Amino acid sequence: MIGTPLKLTMLNSMAGSDFPAALDRQRALGMSWLDLKDQIFGTRLELLSDEQAKTVRELVSERALSIYCLSSGLGNYPLEMGESAWRAEANSCLDRVLAVARILQPTVVRLLCARTHEGSPQGLGDILRRYPWMAAAYADLSKRIADAGFRPLAENEAHHCVVATPRDAVDFIAACDADADLGFIWDVQNMWQVGTFPTVADVGLLMPVLAGLHLKGGVADEHGRLARASNLQSATWPVREIVRAVIDTGLVDVVCLNPSHGAKEADFDVFAVAVQDATFLRSNFPEFAA
Repeated sequence: MIGTPLKLTMLNSMAGSDFPAALDRQRALGMSWLDLKDQIFGTRLELLSDEQAKTVRELVSERALSIYCLSSGLGNYPLEMGESAWRAEANSCLDRVLAVARILQPTVVRLLCARTHEGSPQGLGDILRRYPWMAAAYADLSKRIADAGFRPLAENEAHHCVVATPRDAVDFIAACDADADLGFIWDVQNMWQVGTFPTVADVGLLMPVLAGLHLKGGVADEHGRLARASNLQSATWPVREIVRAVIDTGLVDVVCLNPSHGAKEADFDVFAVAVQDATFLRSNFPEFAA
């Protein structure tokens, strides 16, 4: 029996740098919900002017599309900046993101988990001891987003991210949620890049916080580390098993395709891979039917 239908989307720039044409490409793929990040009139979401945001709204409305998520870079700053500088950067970014959000009316505003360059921490607890202000800073950001009428979701980044394991993700949300319904977007490949090879068991560990899923392929080297970019079908990690387990939790309504990290061949085409990935998901999981 087919479960609850899922919305399938992709980061908008995967469909190209010509924003109106990218919207048309996504619509042609049967993707009616959008995740906006960058390459929007040549700039990032958080740098859009009010007038540009209004143009985005008009272009989206003309195509009968809806905006699910604003994937801002909010929070992706090194903790070594210190509390005052980190908060100033984050609040300035959020001021602009919320101004854009009030025009575009997404469901979700994404935050990124912070990063640190001070060697390999011993889990998130070590980070919270070294930077005791981090939890309160994220609680303040998530509360501002929720108070503005949008759901805050935090996503793990690749490279020096403070969230490197499923346990870190659960602890991060527990420490940073300010009764704002802060949830977690699991970027599977990003977590692999910071040291956790994806397994089905991760889904069970993440269930207390799981609210979103970002998918991209990736092929491992002989040591199990991400080496080459790929589509989902060719990925080394157990894509079918993990996606099935996530769907079965009933916790995720929208799955977003992302461009794969790793070395790329000269003819690697991000949009062509996105088309392959959409076809793969729809052919393996009836919940994604267009």
